[in-house]
Amino acid sequence: MEIRQPQTYVRGKYRSYSANDLQEAYNIVMQQGLPVERVAKRYNIPITTLKDRVKGRVHIDTLRSGPQTMFTQEQEAFLCNHLITMAEIGYGYSRQETINLATDYAIHLGIRDRNKPFSLTWLYSFLDRWPNLKIKKNTQS
Repeated sequence: MEIRQPQTYVRGKYRSYSANDLQEAYNIVMQQGLPVERVAKRYNIPITTLKDRVKGRVHIDTLRSGPQTMFTQEQEAFLCNHLITMAEIGYGYSRQETINLATDYAIHLGIRDRNKPFSLTWLYSFLDRWPNLKIKKNTQS
């Protein structure tokens, strides 16, 4: 009787292409009319990834998988820059103040209902998307 070892799978690098590669490949297909398959192979991009963008199923600026974020990239950048500016002048927001600020901003933009504020889960996802933001404890009493 032979004893078989369980197979282990090693997942490779998640994304082997950059956003610039994807944009350049998209432009080549759209402007020069080259086949998606050939361009995808040249830039080491999955064929379906490039094909979805060429056919308009996924916006070309979409870089991450999963559901869309509540804010657009520009809106999140605006919020991030505000938080950094306030911290530089000495007013860093607490976690709850950041959540309240983001909720108020979303209500102002008309993308969120006042009865449904953001949560800590949203905050930590936001912080993951903006690694230049840090949570620090206030050392002053």
